[in-house]
Amino acid sequence: MWDLPMYMGLVGSVAYVAYKLLYRMTGKEKLSASGRWILLRVVMVFYLLPFPLLSEPLKKMVRNLSDRDILFRKVNEGVYWEDVSKTFYIGKSGYMTFGTMEIWKRNILITGVVVFLIYMLHFLKTYQECRRLAQRIPGQKPKNDLDDASSRIARKYHVTIKYVPEKCGSFTQGIRRPTVVIAQSEDEKATQYQTRHEMTHIRYHHTFWSHLAFLVNAVHFWNPLAYLFYQEVRQCIELHCDEQVCQSLTREECIEYGKRILDAAVQDSNTGVLNFRGKIRYHNMEERIKMIKRKPKTKKGILLATLLLMSAATAIPVLAYESPKIVYNEELEAGEIPTDIVFVIDGAEEPDWATDGIPKEEIPFITTDAYFMDEAGNVTYLSEEDVSVQAICSHSFKSATISEHRVITTGGCTVTTYRCQLCTKCKYTKNKVKQQKISYEVCKHK
Repeated sequence: MWDLPMYMGLVGSVAYVAYKLLYRMTGKEKLSASGRWILLRVVMVFYLLPFPLLSEPLKKMVRNLSDRDILFRKVNEGVYWEDVSKTFYIGKSGYMTFGTMEIWKRNILITGVVVFLIYMLHFLKTYQECRRLAQRIPGQKPKNDLDDASSRIARKYHVTIKYVPEKCGSFTQGIRRPTVVIAQSEDEKATQYQTRHEMTHIRYHHTFWSHLAFLVNAVHFWNPLAYLFYQEVRQCIELHCDEQVCQSLTREECIEYGKRILDAAVQDSNTGVLNFRGKIRYHNMEERIKMIKRKPKTKKGILLATLLLMSAATAIPVLAYESPKIVYNEELEAGEIPTDIVFVIDGAEEPDWATDGIPKEEIPFITTDAYFMDEAGNVTYLSEEDVSVQAICSHSFKSATISEHRVITTGGCTVTTYRCQLCTKCKYTKNKVKQQKISYEVCKHK
């Protein structure tokens, strides 16, 4: 269960990296801000929807097409460890538990939580200051200063426009009934351009998409690429807005509009929070000005090819995902948590680990969750496949001994040994017979 959010993040990150690489390869002249905006929203979908759950249907489809066991790693040799962190166990009286999270995943989670909390506090502080500022400024509705397009947007989305006398950046606050704060300028043309710019943000719901991109950070706070994706979305929103504004302007007006953007960027502000909201890095500002000057057009063929290649790239982490397995085990009692399961093929020679005080057959529990050993005594690591995958496997069974290690909440543990028939491809077991169960008051395996 711990792996689904991680694989969702991997799917989105693969899509984002593919987007960046393909954008660099195709060239900025062949993909406009509108095309990039389409691709980034597709990446956002990959981040937020649980596409890894399609893993098993895709594997089944590939198997039906190829009629070969290409998705199974054949067990010819080795000792095999089962990943109990991906398994739900249901025991007596409906008692249910699941394996513990691996230490490295736990460390990533803790680090991600700390980074995200710092990031979230900074974001919330800025958001609250902008909201308070927008609410305390006296509202005005200077209809005469709005062009026809801006007036239609203001009426349709119930926009409240507030003009600020001091020099500062303009911004939009809210989604449902937005408030637009415009820096009042002596240059009437500059005020008109700023108003049209903010109205374009409202028309294309840029504030909503920006919040949704921040949700990607909230879900994938452990993933550095999610933060880069959020910054990319914010920059592309400005590029997309500039592109839409310039579509109705002449070339001379576009140049004038670009000059107004530069003037607004270098103006000193009396409100630090507006500086943060409107802060544009130099290379980002340069990209905006070049886009306004060039007006690149998106080639539909390149856009479609990029979408297909991005989707194909995400199939790699999707197919790598292994769905949780549900196991009904009547031997499992309340307070027991399975931590290690060991598979040993008959006739296999167990590895010679040098440890004291632990029975030889229990030594693997020190280093792994589960293991399997073949007849030659070679060791191989595997992870548990889902039941649906086992159902489509053409099984190849061998006699084996399974050892299961369970931690008890009191600090002790139990080691249970079974005899069974084990599939060497997907690790499906049948004819499982209990041999012995050993209990320890204090667990000495970890």
